[in-house]
Amino acid sequence: PIVVRNAINTDQSVKFGYQFILPTIRAANAGYDAVQFESFENTYTRNNTSYLEDGLILSTPAAIDASLAHAGRRCMKLDAGVSAFPLKRIIPGTTGVSFLFKVWVKEDNATNAGLSVTVGQTHPVLRVTFDVASGLSQVYMTKVAQTGEWSLYEAVMVVPGPVAGFEPTISSSGAPPGQRIWIDDVRIQPKEAQATAYVYDTQSLRLLTQFDDQHFGVFFQYDAEGKLT
Repeated sequence: PIVVRNAINTDQSVKFGYQFILPTIRAANAGYDAVQFESFENTYTRNNTSYLEDGLILSTPAAIDASLAHAGRRCMKLDAGVSAFPLKRIIPGTTGVSFLFKVWVKEDNATNAGLSVTVGQTHPVLRVTFDVASGLSQVYMTKVAQTGEWSLYEAVMVVPGPVAGFEPTISSSGAPPGQRIWIDDVRIQPKEAQATAYVYDTQSLRLLTQFDDQHFGVFFQYDAEGKLT
């Protein structure tokens, strides 16, 4: 981890992944424990436990889907009513802070056509829940954009007062039987922060996607010789 605090008491944070050699998220005006990014590209095993980047425990490794991805090569599948993706504990650092949760989502519209929503509407199933100890209530995700089969969803959570930390979970509970939702490129940051996130090829370590502060990606393509095209 790298955190720098400047003369006006503003944090600049960088998190590393891919065996701790490549930056996965760079954030300005945000502490190290106040930002997260997960692209599901890497899975690590230690003591018979599977982990994602940033130390996230992967309780169901089979949920990683290598046949679909918004960026990179992999994403996570959430099945109806039983799937949830617990995120790492967030430490706000200050009080009265708003957090942005952003995630790219692909829905199984072939069998669940009624789940499709328009920009600005709240998703009836996909939501962010919080541990009871934090005193925070759940918030539903809202669709803000769509590119092809993937849609960008966002939730805003306001920390109203002093909170030592909270543990958010992206959940699909309450979905009709048989419904599937794929999520990719999960991102959390304070609303007042500016952050850039990165996805790399796990073999060559070439940069595949760079996400801007609004969580839209620039995608890089390479030829057979590995040259950027």
